[in-house]
Amino acid sequence: MFEEKLSFYRTVINEELEKILTMLENKDCKLVCEAMKYSLISGGKLLRPVLTLAVCEMFNKDFKKALSFACAVEFIHVGSLVHDDLPCMDDDSSRRGKASCHVKFNEATAVLVGDVFFSSAFEILTYGKNYGLKDATILKAVLFLSKMFGTKGIVCGQNMDLFTNYEEKNLKTVEKIAFYKTSSLIRAAVGLGCIAVEVESFKMEKMDEFAKYFGLFFQVCDDVLDYEQERNKMKKKLDFLSIYSIKEAKEVALNYCKKALDVLEYFNDSDFLKNLTNYSLRRVN
Repeated sequence: MFEEKLSFYRTVINEELEKILTMLENKDCKLVCEAMKYSLISGGKLLRPVLTLAVCEMFNKDFKKALSFACAVEFIHVGSLVHDDLPCMDDDSSRRGKASCHVKFNEATAVLVGDVFFSSAFEILTYGKNYGLKDATILKAVLFLSKMFGTKGIVCGQNMDLFTNYEEKNLKTVEKIAFYKTSSLIRAAVGLGCIAVEVESFKMEKMDEFAKYFGLFFQVCDDVLDYEQERNKMKKKLDFLSIYSIKEAKEVALNYCKKALDVLEYFNDSDFLKNLTNYSLRRVN
């Protein structure tokens, strides 16, 4: 049942993303449009937009109210990955089993692709009007997503990741980087699902707590997988594996995961989110 629901959400999201790409096409911007499609429709897990739809449906049942918001989240996510892979950032030559955008095309195109993903995300939020959302709801979504993306969100996390002195590593700093760089977009995904159906503020605060813990354990899992696959073999990476052993890191991930699941106990109809949380943890167990 869970796997079927997850597959259904992914199908709906991919279909909507394809429609949006078609709307954004411009023959005078052919290379960038081609690179956008290459980066966006690439077999990703779509975890963040799935969270948006699942949270919306948990509170309202009509998940399509949050469909444009979910796609906006994925645009921010993919744009951040394209920029993250650039030589001036993490310098990764592959992404999701194929060449990174800047390797497949070129660095300048990759920069522009990231730019258009970021800018288009906020345009996509306005498509919520097609699903009956009020202007005030869309404005709230714009403000919320911009905050999660900017100097109090992903950008701050990337800045800390790039420029924090490795020799000054400590758990507090590593957690803070993960909070900004990873939890921010998880928080955006969950928060936009709440905003789409005008969830009460105290419930949204509780769901934000869930998202924070989800983002932290998800980052620990990513660090473990990167280590096991030797993706950071030649790099001094300020991550949870610079603090913990593999065994300890898996225990830390489990602890964060349990805290996320504990928050979900406050809500009815949260079975899918609980299963999605456990599913995301199983990557390293």
